[in-house]
Amino acid sequence: MSGCRGHRPVRVVLPGIAMTMALWLPAGQACSFYLEWFQSYCVTHEGLSGVMATLVVMYVMAAIIVLGAEFNGRLEVSRHNANLPPPTKP
Repeated sequence: MSGCRGHRPVRVVLPGIAMTMALWLPAGQACSFYLEWFQSYCVTHEGLSGVMATLVVMYVMAAIIVLGAEFNGRLEVSRHNANLPPPTKP
Protein backbone atom coordinates (compact mmCIF):
# COMPACT_ATOMS: atom_id res chain seq x y z
CA MET A 1 0.00 0.00 0.00
CA SER A 2 1.54 3.25 -1.00
CA GLY A 3 0.90 6.81 0.04
CA CYS A 4 -2.27 8.82 0.01
CA ARG A 5 -4.87 7.71 -2.46
CA GLY A 6 -7.21 10.68 -2.27
CA HIS A 7 -10.59 11.07 -0.62
CA ARG A 8 -11.81 8.36 1.74
CA PRO A 9 -15.38 7.98 2.96
CA VAL A 10 -16.09 8.84 6.59
CA ARG A 11 -16.97 5.20 7.37
CA VAL A 12 -13.42 4.14 6.48
CA VAL A 13 -11.71 6.66 8.78
CA LEU A 14 -14.33 6.58 11.56
CA PRO A 15 -12.50 4.00 13.75
CA GLY A 16 -9.40 6.22 13.98
CA ILE A 17 -11.54 9.30 14.61
CA ALA A 18 -13.40 7.50 17.41
CA MET A 19 -10.14 6.33 18.97
CA THR A 20 -8.67 9.84 18.78
CA MET A 21 -11.72 11.39 20.40
CA ALA A 22 -11.76 8.70 23.11
CA LEU A 23 -8.10 9.41 23.93
CA TRP A 24 -8.46 13.19 23.88
CA LEU A 25 -10.66 13.29 26.98
CA PRO A 26 -8.24 11.51 29.35
CA ALA A 27 -5.30 13.32 27.74
CA GLY A 28 -7.04 16.64 28.31
CA GLN A 29 -7.64 15.71 31.94
CA ALA A 30 -4.00 14.68 32.33
CA CYS A 31 -2.80 17.92 30.73
CA SER A 32 -5.09 19.89 33.03
CA PHE A 33 -3.57 18.13 36.03
CA TYR A 34 -0.09 18.79 34.62
CA LEU A 35 -0.80 22.48 34.13
CA GLU A 36 -2.08 22.81 37.70
CA TRP A 37 1.13 21.17 38.94
CA PHE A 38 3.24 23.24 36.52
CA GLN A 39 1.79 26.46 37.92
CA SER A 40 4.37 26.47 40.70
CA TYR A 41 7.09 26.97 38.10
CA CYS A 42 5.49 30.18 36.84
CA VAL A 43 7.15 32.12 39.63
CA THR A 44 10.58 30.84 38.68
CA HIS A 45 10.43 30.97 34.89
CA GLU A 46 7.75 33.64 34.31
CA GLY A 47 6.86 33.89 30.60
CA LEU A 48 8.71 30.80 29.46
CA SER A 49 6.56 28.46 31.55
CA GLY A 50 3.42 29.27 29.54
CA VAL A 51 5.20 28.52 26.28
CA MET A 52 6.60 25.26 27.63
CA ALA A 53 3.22 24.12 28.93
CA THR A 54 1.54 24.93 25.61
CA LEU A 55 4.18 22.98 23.70
CA VAL A 56 3.71 19.94 25.92
CA VAL A 57 -0.09 19.99 25.50
CA MET A 58 0.19 20.42 21.73
CA TYR A 59 2.74 17.59 21.52
CA VAL A 60 0.43 15.22 23.38
CA MET A 61 -2.56 16.14 21.20
CA ALA A 62 -0.52 15.71 18.00
CA ALA A 63 0.70 12.31 19.16
CA ILE A 64 -2.91 11.22 19.73
CA ILE A 65 -3.88 12.35 16.21
CA VAL A 66 -0.98 10.38 14.73
CA LEU A 67 -1.98 7.36 16.80
CA GLY A 68 -5.52 7.52 15.37
CA ALA A 69 -4.15 7.78 11.83
CA GLU A 70 -1.85 4.81 12.43
CA PHE A 71 -4.82 2.82 13.72
CA ASN A 72 -6.70 3.58 10.49
CA GLY A 73 -3.67 2.61 8.43
CA ARG A 74 -3.23 -0.72 10.22
CA LEU A 75 -6.94 -1.42 9.89
CA GLU A 76 -6.75 -0.75 6.16
CA VAL A 77 -3.75 -3.06 5.78
CA SER A 78 -5.51 -5.84 7.69
CA ARG A 79 -8.61 -5.40 5.49
CA HIS A 80 -6.43 -5.56 2.40
CA ASN A 81 -4.63 -8.70 3.62
CA ALA A 82 -7.94 -10.39 4.43
CA ASN A 83 -9.36 -9.32 1.04
CA LEU A 84 -12.27 -7.57 2.72
CA PRO A 85 -13.96 -4.70 0.90
CA PRO A 86 -13.92 -1.31 2.62
CA PRO A 87 -17.10 -0.42 4.52
CA THR A 88 -19.88 0.93 2.32
CA LYS A 89 -22.94 3.02 3.02
CA PRO A 90 -25.95 1.04 4.25
